[in-house]
Amino acid sequence: MDFIRGDHDALATFLQRNCNNRPKKVQFKCSYLPTTFGDKMKPILEHAETVAFRNCLIDKTLLNDQYEQVEELLDGRHPKLEHFHCRYAGYPDMDQLGEFFRYNKVKSITWYFFRKHWNIIHACIEAIVEHAVNLEELFISIEGQNYNFTEICRKLKIISDRESFKRLELQFVGEEVERKLMSQGEAMASLTSLYGLHFCGFRNFQNVVPIIKQNPNIKILQFKKESENEEIVFPLPNPSMYHLPQLEQFHLVGLTKNLNYIHSYVLRSPKLKTVVVKDCAFTDFYLNALNAGRKEQPFACDTTIYTEQHNIVTDFSRDLVNIKKVNFEVEEFNLTDPFICHRCID
Repeated sequence: MDFIRGDHDALATFLQRNCNNRPKKVQFKCSYLPTTFGDKMKPILEHAETVAFRNCLIDKTLLNDQYEQVEELLDGRHPKLEHFHCRYAGYPDMDQLGEFFRYNKVKSITWYFFRKHWNIIHACIEAIVEHAVNLEELFISIEGQNYNFTEICRKLKIISDRESFKRLELQFVGEEVERKLMSQGEAMASLTSLYGLHFCGFRNFQNVVPIIKQNPNIKILQFKKESENEEIVFPLPNPSMYHLPQLEQFHLVGLTKNLNYIHSYVLRSPKLKTVVVKDCAFTDFYLNALNAGRKEQPFACDTTIYTEQHNIVTDFSRDLVNIKKVNFEVEEFNLTDPFICHRCID
């Protein structure tokens, strides 16, 4: 149901009457949210496990309240809290952050560091290293280049080497971080728990070949194009230049017409379970060729290719290769939240 701007009272009333009073997940998209709406939604939202705002214009007073709420959240003790997801545009107090991780035994952390956070990224990671002692999973997204990536990897290695730690994923966003990786990317080779690599908005994805080669045991690999300008060329690294025997998930987000590229991974990665690609010209003939090639791999598992390709009417299925048509938006095929996107397609 669509509500136009100005229908906030009607929307709040509708949700109060018809929605579960304890929803697990609430998401607002492309909305203007005044303070009065937030007040009415509080009884519903206070019990939600996840509240997400996507492309929303939030009332200034409400926004100030959100900053205050972040501070209150970090001051509190939450005995059932397991996952901490931070996409915060502000600057948390480091002492407060350290105390938060000391008293809340979180097992999973997702943190997006934006370009403006270059001056706090080291301190935030240090707080995680020192105080999040129960941590099992960590996803960090990095933009910009005004930081010492070698030092960041040194700190992450402390977590990576812990016996209880299971999974580290790193995402790199933009041309600036692309240049940083070209000079300091070799520092990642020491991260024994490195599980996934995500490269977003790079000018030339060929630059990540040395990084992939030195981390052959990763299980997740993602290339994502940020720009909508189709005239920009995004050359992808040739899979024949490296071998990923442990790869389980491969994502091509916003990059089209990559049949040969997908073909290489399907035929070279026996543990590959999931391929995500928005648009690719799959045909029955092509699927048969993929399936035949995969059957020649010793111990190859089933592979499912998820796509929005419009000329696919029904799903294709063969012995080892399947193609499933999905609507990434409607079915919440969420590629922005790493720990959610993997689980929703298992």
